[in-house]
Amino acid sequence: MRNKQVDFYTCLYLTNVCSEDCVYCGFRRSNHELTRRTLTFSEVMLEIEAIKQIGVKKVIVIGGTLNNAGYEELIERTVKYLFEQGLTPWLEID
Repeated sequence: MRNKQVDFYTCLYLTNVCSEDCVYCGFRRSNHELTRRTLTFSEVMLEIEAIKQIGVKKVIVIGGTLNNAGYEELIERTVKYLFEQGLTPWLEID
């Protein structure tokens, strides 16, 4: 018997800053038309609250490649907070 369950997910973009230059990606370093931004953890918590309000339980955490400890900490805190809020995180971090 097939599983007749449908799962919905939404994306949570932590940053569009990236140190790589992948041709296929809009976040690529050479895309100078893009206004760069990284969320603060306070902004992440507000986004997660909004996600909870719409009832989606699965969240894809998306961001570019950054080589700094602050970004790694933001990812770790975000994933931990998602679990604390009863949500399931998926990661798509380059």
